[in-house]
Amino acid sequence: MGKILVAYASRTGCTREAAEIIGDALRSATCDQVDMLRIREAGDLSGYVAVIVGSAARSKRGWLSEARHWLRDHEVALRGLPVAYFMTCWVLRDDTPEARGQAQGYMALVREKIPAISPVAIGLFPGRLDLKRFSAFDRFWLRMKHAPEGDWFDGDQVRRWAEGLPVLLSRAAHKRSI
Repeated sequence: MGKILVAYASRTGCTREAAEIIGDALRSATCDQVDMLRIREAGDLSGYVAVIVGSAARSKRGWLSEARHWLRDHEVALRGLPVAYFMTCWVLRDDTPEARGQAQGYMALVREKIPAISPVAIGLFPGRLDLKRFSAFDRFWLRMKHAPEGDWFDGDQVRRWAEGLPVLLSRAAHKRSI
């Protein structure tokens, strides 16, 4: 398929772990080069045939600020590439319609800001919440929301989603070349 970028924004490591699983699954499926970079390190997109972008969720803004800004800064290049989004989110700890709706709402905030980018796939994954890894302000805010600490991350779920990406990305690339 060509060179693929997996770019991620993470505060506590869960989204980085998801990005690593996605990168490994893509390498196994395509035998192509997959670059996995923190979003702040992902600059020039020329040379990539597809981009997977992920972030941890932030309720009022959807994604972490560096991920939102990166999408905006690279919008023109991303419009010409197959793109997939993924997000880790502690609200998905319970697989309920309400939790999925809340997570989809976070993703909608991202998509509203950059409507010209139409992802071929969106992965929403439960994350983990370890209050010790957050700033004092974030701990206060999370406690006010009665956010429970815990680890709900499911690497197998991420891997299954990632294993379907090569076909979706390839189809999208083919449609763009027609």
